[in-house]
Amino acid sequence: MKRRRGRRSFWWWSWLLLLTAVGGTLGGAFYGKQEWEKADKEYPASAIVKTDIRAPFKGNNLKESPTGIANVNESQVMKEIESHAALSKITTDLDLTQKWALGLDDVITALRSSLDVNLEQEDKMMEVAIVRPDPNEAAEIATAIAKMVPDVIKALDASNKSAGLERLKLEAEPYNQTEADARQALKQALLNIKVNLEPTPGMDLNIYMTVPAVAEAKEYWDTVRETKIAFDISQGEYGRYWQKPLKPSFVSSPATPTPNFTGPEMQPFQVQFGLYGLTLGLFGGIVLMAICWKLFP
Repeated sequence: MKRRRGRRSFWWWSWLLLLTAVGGTLGGAFYGKQEWEKADKEYPASAIVKTDIRAPFKGNNLKESPTGIANVNESQVMKEIESHAALSKITTDLDLTQKWALGLDDVITALRSSLDVNLEQEDKMMEVAIVRPDPNEAAEIATAIAKMVPDVIKALDASNKSAGLERLKLEAEPYNQTEADARQALKQALLNIKVNLEPTPGMDLNIYMTVPAVAEAKEYWDTVRETKIAFDISQGEYGRYWQKPLKPSFVSSPATPTPNFTGPEMQPFQVQFGLYGLTLGLFGGIVLMAICWKLFP
């Protein structure tokens, strides 16, 4: 009689585990590539704006050199570009709520997340960059925002100028009032001695200086006037700061659609689905090993 073969070891079928693991990994990586090809790509587009943003006021003729960090006026411009009001206008102009089938707030959130504004201080260039799944749409939005920038700069500068000059006027009011009161006091002192004159700077009043009240009023008026003149001189540079005109900002390079995308990368998709395939292959291989071990002793 022939001797019956003994049951093969369970691990004899481990080559099945190796095949299914390798097959699952390769299959998963291939499937990941297919998913990557179907995924939305991120197409960048950028427009360049030639800008002239007023530097912050610095007295004593000190000039501010580029630092690489946006100053207060530059930060204000960039903040306004990403504001709800500005992006709402872009949304309305391009009808993005209809195109994206989203509410206004959701569209603005999406715009902010895909928008990047960079300022080159030395060259006075601002880059408005947008990343979108559609290259044509990315270029359209970037150009629309860039065209808005000159108006933003002009409006903010006008607002800052108005506020600055108004503040200067308010600061000057106490000096002007004090000088006016001192001049009126001198006029009254002259009227008291039957002299009807309107005091003006440089007027010769020596003939009346023998009267103590007139001399005292004249001395006080001179002192107040000197204080006011010193204040006017100190604030004159600030007034000239706002008188300096800015060069008009303009879009020097509109955005154009590009065939090149920045992401997503294919490798993460292949790694993710390759791991899924490996896991499934290991599980399937163990099941096959168990079945073959039972069926083929």
